[in-house]
Amino acid sequence: MKIKDYYLQRGKKELLSNVHVEFYSGTIHHMVGGNGVGKSSFAKSIIGSISYKGTITEADNISVIGSYTNIPSSLTLKNILHLQKRKSTIDFDHLYELLHISEISHNLEFKKMSDGQRQKIKLMFFLSEKPDVIILDEFTSSLDKKSMNDVYCFFNGYIQEQPTTTIVNITHNLIDLENMEGVYWYMKDNNIVPYKDKPSIIHDYTSLV
Repeated sequence: MKIKDYYLQRGKKELLSNVHVEFYSGTIHHMVGGNGVGKSSFAKSIIGSISYKGTITEADNISVIGSYTNIPSSLTLKNILHLQKRKSTIDFDHLYELLHISEISHNLEFKKMSDGQRQKIKLMFFLSEKPDVIILDEFTSSLDKKSMNDVYCFFNGYIQEQPTTTIVNITHNLIDLENMEGVYWYMKDNNIVPYKDKPSIIHDYTSLV
């Protein structure tokens, strides 16, 4: 996914200016940044929910997966599985096994699931559409240790199985960087800045937050 001549403004505040970046496929791109720099706004702009200036290419099929959701809260897992199996175009059972969905009661309503269970369901829901670009927007922020480990194992395997997929992980959780291999970006000074390695970005980020 290539971003060129990109500008993003919310109200009177300029968040990003004249950004030129490329997020390569087959890679997890970790993006960190302080509060208020526009991380979530950037994610929403990629799918056209927020207006921006510039061009974004090679990104026709994008999913943004965050702590928020539009899955109806009254649906049970059984309902969700039925709906997804009807429209899924990929090996749905494989996703089901990778995410350990069998550990969740099929009669449990979405609103009564734990944060970790909900995130697994959302992954299954969105990834069954086989997106070319996956943007994780603070995806692990509310997860317990076990759920985070499950998510890390899943994405480390998923990116190997889907080498044409691009993953952008927008996060403030540095544990993500420790547990998912990838490349590193820092949103600061109205730009998205690449970093050569994990220790450098962790040092700079923890020095300023």
